[in-house]
Formats: sequence, C-alpha cells, structure tokens
Amino acid sequence: MLNIRFSLANMSLRPKQSFGGVSLSQLTKIARAVDFRNYCTIDQYGLLVLHHYEVFSNIRCQTQFKLNEDLELEFVNGTPYYERDTLSQSGKFAKLANYKLEFKHS
Repeated sequence: MLNIRFSLANMSLRPKQSFGGVSLSQLTKIARAVDFRNYCTIDQYGLLVLHHYEVFSNIRCQTQFKLNEDLELEFVNGTPYYERDTLSQSGKFAKLANYKLEFKHS
C-alpha cells in the first residue's frame, strides 16, 4: 500500500508537458480515438512522438511530428500524412488533431 501512495505522489508532482500549447493528455486522448493502444510523448528534441501499432503488421511504431508554418501537425520529413486514399494510423491522428485542436507557437 505504501508503494502505491508513493508512486501516486510522484505522478502528481510531474510538470504537465505540452506541444504547441496543447497538453499531452489532450493529444493522447485524440491518439486513443484512433486506436486505444496509442499514446503521445515528446522526445529529447522537442518533437511530438506518436506511439502506435501498424494495423496489418501489428508492429509497434513511433512517428515524429512537428508544426508547420500554418501551425498544423506534419511529419518531420515534411511529407503529407496521406498515402493515396487511405490514411495510416499516424495520418488519421494528424488529421484528427489538426481538425480538433488549435496549436500555438511555443
């Protein structure tokens, strides 16, 4: 019982992280709307990282995002998040996040 209280106390002391003025909890909520196993973190370079599974291969993947000039999520390499007419897990996340959230310059 003591260990549970200690870990809960440590969790509440962590500073809330955000990306583009949006909290990680909001971004993770959108990621989980695409697939319940998805979540978001921020890497050591300040980029948003989506942790997700590829649908057909069931392989765990990480996709990095940055904000473009229009303050919308895009892949780090600058490519659009769609391929042909189907969206990947990361593409669905980016499209949904850009639609539902308003990002700001940090």
